[in-house]
Amino acid sequence: NLPGYQTSIPYPGIQPSNMESEMKWLKGHLDHVKQWNEQLSVTLQKCKTDSEKLSMHLGKQESACTALRLALQSR
Repeated sequence: NLPGYQTSIPYPGIQPSNMESEMKWLKGHLDHVKQWNEQLSVTLQKCKTDSEKLSMHLGKQESACTALRLALQSR
């Protein structure tokens, strides 16, 4: 042990007898948050893919619009 270091510092507001149940609750909560994070990551990736597709489609439409405008101006 390091000098001045306590190996067992109680969590504020939790009795040692409740520590195990609190740890189980926290682990369950952490697992739940990790699941939400995974779902959000998947959703974000889908949105990024859709956004890239829309951006490419918009670029093609802008190109076609420019070509039509130039064709009309040259008449």
